[in-house]
Amino acid sequence: MPAPLLSKSDKGRFPFTLATTSFIYPDDYVPNVERLAPYVDEIELLCFESAHLPARSAIEALSRLCGEYDVTYNVHLPTDLSIGHRDGSHREQAVHALLQAFERVAPLTPTTCTLHIPCDGQPLSADEIERWRDRVRASLEKIFEAGVRPGLISVETLDYPLEALKDLIAAFGLGVCLDVGHLILHGRDVEKTFAEFADRTAIIHLHGVRDGKDHLGLDHLPHDPGAALIRILPTFKGVVSLEVFAFDHLAASLNWLEGRFTPFSAPARHSR
Repeated sequence: MPAPLLSKSDKGRFPFTLATTSFIYPDDYVPNVERLAPYVDEIELLCFESAHLPARSAIEALSRLCGEYDVTYNVHLPTDLSIGHRDGSHREQAVHALLQAFERVAPLTPTTCTLHIPCDGQPLSADEIERWRDRVRASLEKIFEAGVRPGLISVETLDYPLEALKDLIAAFGLGVCLDVGHLILHGRDVEKTFAEFADRTAIIHLHGVRDGKDHLGLDHLPHDPGAALIRILPTFKGVVSLEVFAFDHLAASLNWLEGRFTPFSAPARHSR
């Protein structure tokens, strides 16, 4: 059976830049972008595994598709290594892997690159948290010394309050990735977190949550966070990525957005 396609384009429909992931179809990067680029403003390239970055030939094809379909890219950096890990050799490996990822995707001029900074072993004492922050700071300094622009990185909200890294985010001029699903799963207030980091938020990862499972369609979004998003999104000018991994979840999410944001329609603003 042929892969399903979206029924209509939502390019330029919203005040934000509409994105979705490079794994809506169980296929590689290029076939996903070919099928999705006519319908959205941007694609989130998923580079979760440091050992499986897009091939250079894929990067060349993605660059061509960028011009052909007027689509931009953001990148989710590898999640299998931690720049704040207690083990120094692990941190060195993480920095090296991230630098490889930045180098590989550079020809695509991504709008932002989302970074996980895990904080393992919670709850941690104040001293342990400070040592973790020191490790994160040192790793970030190595990344920037290698030539990566700090503003290209968006630190994602995970299972701890992002306030723990607020000083580092401000000091280095980092962006923020507000992952709504993660906030819901861990009982955090979506609107309050957005207000605190609004001036730093480059990208919002948007997906539904039900029964402890996230990355579902927005038809599974709880009522209160959904209401908060209806207040937040009309004025947001960054990237909103529907971070789902199946066609049905994407179609349901687009229906959810289209039913709530038509009055706010405006050309999406790209940051390329």
